[in-house]
Amino acid sequence: MYGFGVSGVITKRKISKCLIFLFFIELTRSQTIIFPKNSNFWSASCGQTFIHRNDQVVLNGKINTMGIWDSLENIQYEIKEQNENYRTMCILDVKICDMPWHSECICQPTDVENVFEVKINFTADVSISEATIRGKLTYTNYSVYSEEIKIPKIYDPDNAEPVLYITNKVANVSSCFVKTEESIAEIVLIVNKLDNVPCRSQIKDVKSKGSSFSETNVVTYSTALQSKQSSFQISYQICNLKKFERIIYCNIETDISDIVVRHSECTNVTYIQASILIMQFLIILLLLYTQRVHIVRELNDQRCCFKKKLKKKDSYIDQETIPMDITDNEMLQSRKNYSTARRFLLLLQHYRINTTERMASR
Repeated sequence: MYGFGVSGVITKRKISKCLIFLFFIELTRSQTIIFPKNSNFWSASCGQTFIHRNDQVVLNGKINTMGIWDSLENIQYEIKEQNENYRTMCILDVKICDMPWHSECICQPTDVENVFEVKINFTADVSISEATIRGKLTYTNYSVYSEEIKIPKIYDPDNAEPVLYITNKVANVSSCFVKTEESIAEIVLIVNKLDNVPCRSQIKDVKSKGSSFSETNVVTYSTALQSKQSSFQISYQICNLKKFERIIYCNIETDISDIVVRHSECTNVTYIQASILIMQFLIILLLLYTQRVHIVRELNDQRCCFKKKLKKKDSYIDQETIPMDITDNEMLQSRKNYSTARRFLLLLQHYRINTTERMASR
């Protein structure tokens, strides 16, 4: 019986320890740190993307300590950046909850006993873009963690890289000054490294007020250079907001006298070519007229000969005659005119080809 009694005492002690352990586990499960989804305020300027050093990240949550104060050391909030370990972000003492230890973390008691409201408020920084935050109740022998909350993407507008092309050449966006011999300015702006944030762009001619606008990160503009120097205002807006706008001023210089000379040369070539075409047309008319005269005279010859043959057919005299109105000298002169006109036409064609080749080589 003694042994049973001892055994019974040992059994009771084990059961008692087991009950205490189960109660401890239950208390641990009841202690919570939660971040209700509907209470989180994402004050992002660009949809679901935060802007570096401009937006505020605000997280609201609740803590239930279940009245275990003796072993509760503090409340911590930790943050883990990409490919890094968790590090402490701020520390709170719920025993003096209305006196925050850290400006980024605030704790306030509620009407419910042992339940506290917490708020995390910090400025968005690109270094913690898409980082993870969690709460931590630190006791003497154990810790309780909240669910993890992921911060949205944080973008720095200074990371955008504008690329500017002037007449198919890359221009310096920091100090844009371009010299060109072209009479037409072709301007293209491409904004890179936007990380999928919206962007709109524009190119404006300062003097003529002409412009080109685009709702994307690419915009083009083409205009004739009417003066020696032309100025353009090139801009783009991150997230389509005026406060995130960057403006680039660009001056394009060209030698307007060269443009005038080239225009005059082109005009002269046009006049010369037109004159040659007119002369060719007149010569062709002259050739056609000369050929027609020649054909008509031959027909007249044949008619006269045929008539004389009819008159003398009874006497069987076959007499070849020459029309009285056409002489050998006239026929020879007609043929000379035809040959001269044809040679002149060939010379004009040769001159036209040489003139066009010389202008093209310039």
